[in-house]
Amino acid sequence: MGWTNICQIRDNSFLLKSKRYCFILTDYIGRITMVIETVEEIEHLEEKILSNADTAYAQLKAKIQNLTAIAFLTEVKFDKIGSDPLEGTDLNFIEQLNQMFSDLVILEGARQLLRLYPGKTLKLSLGPTSGFDIESVDGEVVAECFAVTTAANNQKLQKDCSKLVSKSTGKQKHIFFYSRNDLEEKLQRIYDKYPEIIFKRTIEFHF
Repeated sequence: MGWTNICQIRDNSFLLKSKRYCFILTDYIGRITMVIETVEEIEHLEEKILSNADTAYAQLKAKIQNLTAIAFLTEVKFDKIGSDPLEGTDLNFIEQLNQMFSDLVILEGARQLLRLYPGKTLKLSLGPTSGFDIESVDGEVVAECFAVTTAANNQKLQKDCSKLVSKSTGKQKHIFFYSRNDLEEKLQRIYDKYPEIIFKRTIEFHF
């Protein structure tokens, strides 16, 4: 991939732009954060995730036909028979599920933020990374994203609310989450505690 533009944006951090992607390379934490500006970039990432899901499905289908129940479940639990949602490398299937659905929520959140804030450039922390899941490059907008069975699971919603309130003073705050087994009345009680946060819940994915 040929880089078309490189510029330093802060100490030890560089913005690299290609024809399709931007990346921020940060030396002191050793990770790559994807930077997006368009819905088309989001759609391309979703296509990669779905393609790697198809790969994992085919691998599982082949194994379930040739293994005993306990042997199959042992491989699902302990071996790398899944695919990394974005890179396509071998990954434990359970880890793939957790990472894949989290990434899909982040991408949907980014899509909605690009519509809410036209002209913003967004940094996405996809995969197992720290920091905010989404943050605008100008630092004005932040979002946390997750996918769970219920939002009360491990107090995930409450913890993300506390994180946004304590670490993003003066910023526009959003939480995007997938949770189809919660009662809306129960969630509303949490929403009411944090009027400074904009919540968006989804109960199904559309492709």
